[in-house]
Formats: sequence, C-alpha cells, structure tokens
Amino acid sequence: MQLIKRMDDIFCDANLPIRLKTYEIVITSSSSGIVEFLPNTVSIDGLKKLLPQDWSLNKFYQNYFKEGYENARMKFVESLAGYCLVTYILQIKDRHNGNILIQNDGQIIHIDYGFILGTSPGNMNFENAPFKFTQVRLIIQ
Repeated sequence: MQLIKRMDDIFCDANLPIRLKTYEIVITSSSSGIVEFLPNTVSIDGLKKLLPQDWSLNKFYQNYFKEGYENARMKFVESLAGYCLVTYILQIKDRHNGNILIQNDGQIIHIDYGFILGTSPGNMNFENAPFKFTQVRLIIQ
C-alpha cells in the first residue's frame, strides 16, 4: 500500500487526473495485520448479484448517481486509469470483480493484494500474462 500511496503522490504532484484510494494497513505480526474499513463501498461482484442481469455498469451509474452521473463517471475513469497503471507497473495479479470495490462517489478501489505477497492458492502464481484484456460486451442504449 505504501507503493500505491507513493504513486498517488506522484500523480498528484504532476497534476494528472488520476485517482487512487489508499487505506491504512497495520502489521500485527509476520503473517497478519489489520486493514482499514472502507465504508460506503460494494464489490462489483456483490453489485452484479443485486442488479438485473441485463444491466451494464454504465446503466447502474446512470440510475444510481442520477444528476451526479457525469461526476461519478469521471471519478470511475480517473480511478480506473490509476489502478490500470498500478497493477501493470507492480504486476499485481488476481484482479477480479470481488477485489474491486465501487465507492458511493463512483470511484473504484482495489483490495486484496495477497498475490503480490506470495499468498496465491497453493503458492502457485498461475497468471503468466502481464496484462489481461477480457471480452467486452457492448450494450447500445
């Protein structure tokens, strides 16, 4: 998290429109710690379970944020850009909808960095690709 905080500082110093949400982690032993609670967030996975199946993330933003849609969308884009850079540069793996939160202002927050610390299932780092590009479903409204 210290590296992500430093990257956020660099982006801010350069006046780049990039957002990274950092949070506190207190180390309590060599194998445990306490992570700051992130209020007003929901994982994309949890959100998908609550929404109608035909809803896109864009449709959710339009319906949830209403008048604040453009502002929330911009916060989403700025945080998405930041986390794309962070996960690529630091080679952070295990990114999926359960590890990405949406905050109530539209910003996304990545959590769960166990893979970077070597705690992958079975101690196997099975993701060899430096970058994943998943299939995108385009919904024209």
